[in-house]
Amino acid sequence: TPPRGHMTLRVDFHLPAFQGEPSGDILGFMTHARALQKALPMVGLELDQEAPMALHVSPPHLFHPVPGKTNVLLSMWESQNLPPAIKAGLQQADRLLVPSSWVRWVFEHAGLRQRIDVVPNGIWPEEFPYVERVQAAGEPLRFLWVGAANPRKGYEVLWQSWCQAFTPSDPVALTFKTTMAHAGDEALWCQAWGLTLDSRRLSRDALRELYEQHQVFVFPSIGEGFGLPILEAMASGMLVLAPATTGMRDFVNHQVAWVLKTQPWGAHYGVPTLVDVPRVDHLARRLREAAQGFADTKARRERASAWAHKFTWEASARKIAALLREVPA
Repeated sequence: TPPRGHMTLRVDFHLPAFQGEPSGDILGFMTHARALQKALPMVGLELDQEAPMALHVSPPHLFHPVPGKTNVLLSMWESQNLPPAIKAGLQQADRLLVPSSWVRWVFEHAGLRQRIDVVPNGIWPEEFPYVERVQAAGEPLRFLWVGAANPRKGYEVLWQSWCQAFTPSDPVALTFKTTMAHAGDEALWCQAWGLTLDSRRLSRDALRELYEQHQVFVFPSIGEGFGLPILEAMASGMLVLAPATTGMRDFVNHQVAWVLKTQPWGAHYGVPTLVDVPRVDHLARRLREAAQGFADTKARRERASAWAHKFTWEASARKIAALLREVPA
């Protein structure tokens, strides 16, 4: 409910606008937008197309301000430098909201002059309760990667590390969960190595069940605006292997995860930039350690779940509501 003494705030809410089949990145924005569309009315905001203020949840290149309204944009980027077209899209907003301190730094570093506030992503705690994991006798330890089939998500690093860490006869299993089709012979490679490629579109309940069927979540991402799958995996009780870089550094640390070492690498995201790439040798060592000592990680996984459950969509909505009340009509 809104604070006492406040009138209900009316907001024109906009989901990402796209045509055709959504990309992995668009699906991520849709997840965030749908969650906030549900959470904002819970904290006293009225979603009204006639409101003088418009709140957009959108990638920068798909942002279209509404003429005659105050336009607030919740968006993000994943690398250090902004391509000109991305910066141009962001400059159209009257005010910016971002999911992590990393994104705020990127936008400020690019010279954006609007006010920029951090509003972390969240989870619905009831969707991702802590579930204790055990490795039954004779069963493999099950690892999971979730993401778009995009090199930025680190699946190539994971393949290389997996090959260094294990042989096909080791008692381990790895699931690649993506809704985007892989290219080339990757699916064939997975089959030959005994891995599983899962390209189903899953409901939230089915996604929770997928997490609960695995013990270790591996996410060697090169760059994230936030990194929501990590938070979901932590909440559910998985051991998380991820770098504490880009947007992930706001909630990935040595108390709640096995932090992956990285090395700088030149990349091109519309403009030349540097990215922090997880080291193959370090991830391979961490994979082996998880396979050999998963039973000893319970305390870390319990801390991670408690930490993740502090990040809720309702908390995100409350912060957005407080910030929007400061925006002049």
